[in-house]
Amino acid sequence: MISLQELLFKGGAVNYILMIFYVLTLLVVCERLIYFLFRRGKAEKFTEVLDESLENGTALESCDKCLKFKNTPLFDLARHFLDKKYNDKEQIKKQSEICLKNWVSKYESSLWFLSLVGALAPMMGLLGTMMGLVKSFKGMESLGGHVDISVLSGGIWEAMLTTVAGIIVGIIALFAYRILDHFVDKKEHQLQQFQQQLLIRFYYPS
Repeated sequence: MISLQELLFKGGAVNYILMIFYVLTLLVVCERLIYFLFRRGKAEKFTEVLDESLENGTALESCDKCLKFKNTPLFDLARHFLDKKYNDKEQIKKQSEICLKNWVSKYESSLWFLSLVGALAPMMGLLGTMMGLVKSFKGMESLGGHVDISVLSGGIWEAMLTTVAGIIVGIIALFAYRILDHFVDKKEHQLQQFQQQLLIRFYYPS
């Protein structure tokens, strides 16, 4: 079994770059998860709180229960619908769509890096392997072709480590990207539904 130390130090300079990619990938994933965690909020629960606030004639910013959702896109969207400076439906709809897109953009922030690492890491690993193979065969040439097969295979084995490292880092980054991107798509769909619910509530009441 290859240890992490062998994977890092025997793979050469390319593996150091891949290790940096790996650490940055973990940091991006942790940062995104924390961001999502502190901005979570169920539309159904917020709708109940919003209805209660409107029935009592309480302003959104003055409702303690509503303020629990203050850092969520739900609160931001509702605030646009209750803002008195927007007079007509089209203006409200336009502003709420801008608000929604801004939140989706915030959710997607840094995900591009995971996609980049997912594509670049395997290629970096392959580059490191090719550089290692060139070095091994150049060494064999300098010795006039009289090289022990075990020495040659050892050099090739070390060169192949960069491919292994690149694939591992690429898989982790791509897997994280797909999961987080799916979450953002799902969240965007939920926000669009919530926006439509607000439009119906304020402009097409039954």
